[in-house]
Amino acid sequence: MKNTLLLICTLFFATTQAFAQTKKSSTFEGELHYRTMENHDKRTVKLSFGMIYNGAKDFTYIIKGNKVLHKDESIGIYTLFDPDNNRIILYSIFINKGMIFKYKDYIKTYLSQLSSSGPAAERVNLSPSLYRFNIINDNYQSHGYKNAQLIKGRLENEYVSTSIDIIAIPSIKLPRTMYYAQLYGINIDGLISKFVFEQSTTFLGKKLKSYTCSNLEEIITRKVNDSEFEIPASIKIEEQGSPFKVVGLYKKNRKYLQKRKLYPTQTSKDVIYEIEEDWDF
Repeated sequence: MKNTLLLICTLFFATTQAFAQTKKSSTFEGELHYRTMENHDKRTVKLSFGMIYNGAKDFTYIIKGNKVLHKDESIGIYTLFDPDNNRIILYSIFINKGMIFKYKDYIKTYLSQLSSSGPAAERVNLSPSLYRFNIINDNYQSHGYKNAQLIKGRLENEYVSTSIDIIAIPSIKLPRTMYYAQLYGINIDGLISKFVFEQSTTFLGKKLKSYTCSNLEEIITRKVNDSEFEIPASIKIEEQGSPFKVVGLYKKNRKYLQKRKLYPTQTSKDVIYEIEEDWDF
């Protein structure tokens, strides 16, 4: 009887431990809401052809498995990251047009700047160079989690100088896709709850400066239906060979919003490094 009881207790313990480990390591599913403020110099805004704009903005991320749907609520541009099907689809809910690109091509062109395994890794090998991300404090509290981390990063070479402070919650696992969707493929683990990003880039002999800060407003853990990633029937999607073609979509979307006085119009001659709210870093 004692042996039977011991066996039952052992099996129960093993089962509950396996469940706990599975739960702990499972990837987040649901939606995330961020409030972000961006301030880029006039030259940077001009060269982006509508892809970059200044001011406060709201971002929503819908996440399931490796899929991420990034919604820029301020200008109505949605981006579907779908690595399992090797595609990225960008579309405007205002002009009902979109474009589809090969996933790796688009990531390599635009979204791997802070990835140690992406094109940036090739650039930072140029002397002098620096690529470093360190955990400064792993005892932060964020959104009820006590194990949040303060991470400071630095990337430098002859073309770009970037500094970034991040608060991350490592116990909330996200697909690698999310880090490309949110912050240039940065190599960290966990949910980013805050970040401050400063950059100075040399392009065609000119200095370009940018400043971005972002704060996680809400975490919603829920079951996500596959239908939430479906492109609306009203959107006309064009397949494109070159990721650079996406500029045309942003330009048309900006023109549409400007005509109706809906496009964010904040501009600045110089980049101002300040945050709207009183943050802890």
